[in-house]
Amino acid sequence: MLTPVHLAFVAFDPYEAPSSWLLPTAVRILKTFEQADVRVALVVTASVEDTQLWLGPHAKEFRVYVDPDRTVVRGF
Repeated sequence: MLTPVHLAFVAFDPYEAPSSWLLPTAVRILKTFEQADVRVALVVTASVEDTQLWLGPHAKEFRVYVDPDRTVVRGF
């Protein structure tokens, strides 16, 4: 039996300036969704090392998916 899981995520390209501007807003929104019956995540189009460096403390706050070849982002 499969159990559906609702996932709310925000995708970022850390090599673009607007991503840095939007990160604090996305963190605030995802923290709000954590109280709902939704799993929240960040998708970052960078390597693991660059993602950890770019997210800083947020890397441990949220579920993080690394998408260096942008497969997930293109899929959406």
